[in-house]
Amino acid sequence: MTRMMKTSLRLALATTILGGGALMMAAPAAAQTTISSVSGQVSDGSGAAVSGATVVAVNAGTNQTFRATTDASGFYQINGLRPGPYHITVTGPDGTVFTQDVD
Repeated sequence: MTRMMKTSLRLALATTILGGGALMMAAPAAAQTTISSVSGQVSDGSGAAVSGATVVAVNAGTNQTFRATTDASGFYQINGLRPGPYHITVTGPDGTVFTQDVD
């Protein structure tokens, strides 16, 4: 995964949090790999973890879809992301939706 792609994913996915919180990007396990993982925490405006939120990443070039659901602590992980533009959607259990396009 190129450095520019990693930076773009980090910046865009950092905004996939409902109302604030923290997000971390996991680095690829090997230097020669072309896939990556993204993990983070979804929290509401008061900083409380959002359990049961759905995080969806759709590769805009291939339409390949990756899904994850937050656990009781609001954490999620999406594995197998390949380089390319993505449409990210986070949907809270109350129906609140946040979207972000990543180029």
